[in-house]
Amino acid sequence: MGRLSLRNIVGISKRRATEGMKIENSLVGSLRSPLAAERRRMERRILRHGAQDPYEMVAILLKYYNHRDRRVKDSVRSCLTEIAKSKAGESAILNNIVHPSREVRRAVLSFLGEHFGFHAITYASFYEQTMLLMAMARNRNIPVDDIEALAELSKDTFLDGEIMEAVKDVSACLDFVKHRYRSAEQLRNYVVDILRMAPDLTRIGVFGGAIEEPLRKAIRASRSRTYDETREIIEERMKESSVRNELLRIGRIVKDSIKKRPEMKASDLSGVDVWALSRIHELMDSVTSATLAGRKDEGIELLRAFLEDEFVGFYDDNCRERVAAGDPSALFTVYTISLVCLKLSSGLMPSSAEEIFQKYFRELEDELSIHLVMWPEIVMRIIG
Repeated sequence: MGRLSLRNIVGISKRRATEGMKIENSLVGSLRSPLAAERRRMERRILRHGAQDPYEMVAILLKYYNHRDRRVKDSVRSCLTEIAKSKAGESAILNNIVHPSREVRRAVLSFLGEHFGFHAITYASFYEQTMLLMAMARNRNIPVDDIEALAELSKDTFLDGEIMEAVKDVSACLDFVKHRYRSAEQLRNYVVDILRMAPDLTRIGVFGGAIEEPLRKAIRASRSRTYDETREIIEERMKESSVRNELLRIGRIVKDSIKKRPEMKASDLSGVDVWALSRIHELMDSVTSATLAGRKDEGIELLRAFLEDEFVGFYDDNCRERVAAGDPSALFTVYTISLVCLKLSSGLMPSSAEEIFQKYFRELEDELSIHLVMWPEIVMRIIG
């Protein structure tokens, strides 16, 4: 199939928008119908459009989240829950935290609280306040682009299941923008006071240059000032995202290649696989030490470096073809290293680690959670 032209893309968007408007025009009438078949027909239509354009459909449904008719309300909430099972649907929900309509914003808070817990309500409240203060700051030409970048990154953190980290980040955004706003006001007041005093200072013999110099310094400081407080958090979240992506990648390898939990004797492993497993000892020691000492950023960086550099190189050079061919030694080694890395990440990114475990490893392990899985025996023998 050839590429879609810009005209075709615009046409598709218009058709989808038209479908959204058609749905909204008949939504209440169909969902309050006493005929179950009519209600189900509308629900299927909503879900089809929600799969194509979750942002438009979610915005429409949130308007009717608290509708007075019980049938309408129940159907709307059911459809929202279904659409929000995808990352795009969840993102569409978060996108409406700053919706102009107060009723829509209330609906977002209710939905987040019901599906993600009360910490999600805290997150939404802080995010809304941050967006409001940033808009006020921009009206006064106060730089907030880096704060906005961190706030947007906090949404990704939220969607990855690390809700408490997202709350911490967006609350930091709120503190940063408040601090910058106060600092800018103090500078503005200082300049106003100097200018107000200038005539009196001139009359008593203070030269104009003496008045202008502190003004120049204040203006230069304002223009050249750099803000570093958000950089460290953004870098940390980007590293966490890299670790999460690598764990998802190896999780998919496990899911596609391994149908039964692999078991091997150490004496039956190939030499290169024994070497790879021995490298896990050092990683476990360093990451665990950093985690116990509360140095989360160090632990994340160690895990990121291992996954992106050492493991990727080992897999591409020594395992990819053997895994595809079903080599038992390669399958056992890849599975063991993957499980150890997931265990190590569970102390650093608990929600993400649990989600990946449930999606890719749960069917292969006896335990219900990654936090209950024991360290692989062969690794413990190597350590011993």
